[in-house]
Amino acid sequence: MDIQEQAEIISKLAREVGKNVPVLIKIDLSRGSRFGVPPGEPVLALAKQIKKLPGLNFHGIYGHEMGVKLTPEGKEESALEAATIMSENARLLKKEGFSLHHVSVGHRPHTR
Repeated sequence: MDIQEQAEIISKLAREVGKNVPVLIKIDLSRGSRFGVPPGEPVLALAKQIKKLPGLNFHGIYGHEMGVKLTPEGKEESALEAATIMSENARLLKKEGFSLHHVSVGHRPHTR
């Protein structure tokens, strides 16, 4: 999830069915991504909002690299950048008292 409105809708549905839903925040890894929360304070702010909503259990963060150069150097650069962004955000959230059950990053190269 990457916007407050999504969290509110999921919270409402979770309450209606009497369930708790684990949620992850998608982080924008800044390589042409169209989705995700910008790293840093926006991630922390959304995590705090999620924590307040009944029926939601904040479980962690994830990202998805996009726009990677399909060369060994491009893949290495992208992997290092993604790992750095994700670990910085994980540290920020943990420092603020959040438990993280899930931190992940994934990539699927787009070929033509």
